[in-house]
Amino acid sequence: MEEKLAGFDEMKQKLSQFEEMEQRMEQRMARMLQQISPQCNQDVPLAEHSPSLPKSSAASYQPSSL
Repeated sequence: MEEKLAGFDEMKQKLSQFEEMEQRMEQRMARMLQQISPQCNQDVPLAEHSPSLPKSSAASYQPSSL
C-alpha cells in the first residue's frame, strides 16, 4: 500500500511539473501571438471588405436556435 502512495506522490510531482510547463508554453504562445498580431491586423481590412462567411453562417444558425 505504501508503495502505491509513493507512486502517487511521484505522479503528483510530475503532474505539477507538467502544469508548470503548460503555463510556460501558454505564456510563450501569447507572446508569439502578440508579436504576430500587428502583421495580421494589416490583413484584416481586406477580410472586412470581402463578403465574410462567419456572418452568413451565423445568420443561418439563428433560426434553428429560436
